[in-house]
Amino acid sequence: VVTYARMGLDPAQKNHINLVPYKNNAKNKYDMGFIEGYRGIELKATKYGLDVPTAVVVELVYSNDKFKPIKKDMNNKTEGYEFEITNAFDRGKIIGGFYFHAYKDNPEKNKIVMLSLADIEKRKPQYASVEFWGGEKTIWEDGKPAGTEKVEGWYEKMCWKTIYRAAYQD
Repeated sequence: VVTYARMGLDPAQKNHINLVPYKNNAKNKYDMGFIEGYRGIELKATKYGLDVPTAVVVELVYSNDKFKPIKKDMNNKTEGYEFEITNAFDRGKIIGGFYFHAYKDNPEKNKIVMLSLADIEKRKPQYASVEFWGGEKTIWEDGKPAGTEKVEGWYEKMCWKTIYRAAYQD
């Protein structure tokens, strides 16, 4: 706890660090674990990182968007991208996303990383909650399963947060 506090992570701040109780079966008691939130990961990276970018851009790309990565090569001294949202109210389905690290003082270090929807899904936790990611949820009645219901969840937000976490951890 003290180490996290010294780094500036505060459980009272939204998405800094989360306290998670779990049962320690060996001691038959409950222990507290810590899970860093995406803002906590950002704080650590910007405060203690060795090569901190000037700006970080995180975007989801939808089927109706126009996205063109510009990779560093013989003709391009820096990496970059062209990104246009052609219809803000009907962007289509999520097909992937990207993050871009920009370095104001040294643009040759700029870096773009693209993640397909499959790459995003691979990072989804094994026991991800349907309340967040969406999907089928078991309905319980009298302590017994009584079917399932579809839960919409926050799929778009979870995909964005997955890319955001990657931008500050990779």
